[in-house]
Amino acid sequence: MALKLIKRNHDMADKYERFDAEKLAGLKGPIVFCMSGNFASDEKKINNYFQMTEDLLGITAKQSGKGADFSKLVHLVGTIYSDRGNLEFGEYKELMSTLLMSRCVRDGSNLPVDEICKNLSQITFFTYCRGATVATNLMEKFGDALKDRGFSEAEIDKIYSSMLHITFAPEIDGKHDSTPDPTVKPLPRSRYEKMPSIRIKSFNDFIINSDRSHGLKGRLQADYEEIYGKLDGVAIKFNDPANMIKKDNVTIFTSNLIEGNTEKVPQNEHCISILKRRAIESRDAKGEPNGWRLFGKFVHDKTQEVFTVDDVHKNADKVSQGLAYALAESVVHGINNQHSDHYIPRDMKRVYTNLQSVCQAQNKDFVM
Repeated sequence: MALKLIKRNHDMADKYERFDAEKLAGLKGPIVFCMSGNFASDEKKINNYFQMTEDLLGITAKQSGKGADFSKLVHLVGTIYSDRGNLEFGEYKELMSTLLMSRCVRDGSNLPVDEICKNLSQITFFTYCRGATVATNLMEKFGDALKDRGFSEAEIDKIYSSMLHITFAPEIDGKHDSTPDPTVKPLPRSRYEKMPSIRIKSFNDFIINSDRSHGLKGRLQADYEEIYGKLDGVAIKFNDPANMIKKDNVTIFTSNLIEGNTEKVPQNEHCISILKRRAIESRDAKGEPNGWRLFGKFVHDKTQEVFTVDDVHKNADKVSQGLAYALAESVVHGINNQHSDHYIPRDMKRVYTNLQSVCQAQNKDFVM
């Protein structure tokens, strides 16, 4: 089955267009490649994901004082799943070839590793839930393709380190149990650990849903409380020992996103719509800008429960700002590499420090 992609395009009536995979190779400049959850099976749902990404980037531009609207400097591209929450083997191969390998090989010859890194540093994977597993599967195939092209393990590690994966409520189980390709084996974690990531998780969502799936609530809660203490707010960890991903990884971990969630349906905190924001051109009674607010209301995709501003915890504002900063920082990093005559590595420790500032100081200027 042919890979189904759409691309954000404001010149179209619905602000998106169907996009041929072959055109991925020719896109110049930063790309945010969006992979949503299980239900991303139609164009409208992916376009909603684009809108959220665009809003977060746009607000970040205003708060950073840079004057540039990052959302206009980046290509937003997303994939529609042919199978629920997954791509077929041929679709993985096509995406790997057009998005990734096309930036590693020219006229049949391997490019220098630094040039590859410069090219791939302009790609950000922005995933949600099952999309994180799809990205993991893609990285597995990419590593095999690089090895087949004769790249050494050290070179592959460097290539992986040039990209960034930003994910909310990630489902990364390290397995390929739903991949149609029968030759795929469980993911070698040591390889995927080479790709830097920023992972955003809610304690309620993670603990309760893990318990539902694996009966792990007691042990997981004890493990996380040992690391974070009795979390009541937003914590940020660098190379978090609680994650299976330990290389250049930042975790933003929040106690809760919805007010009074012990009485509400717990899995609501799994909904990425909680983090949607739009700029509001107004000021509050103290003269402060209302530039970072949940817009109106949202309906949970699965439960259809309606949430308003009053339901959302202040943690959601902090986490949302962290997500926006992470996206904008990655886009800016891609722009810098696009216009540089050499590869500029990403400084994940600096990103971590700035994320601490952003998430702990709500409505403060972004440090870019």
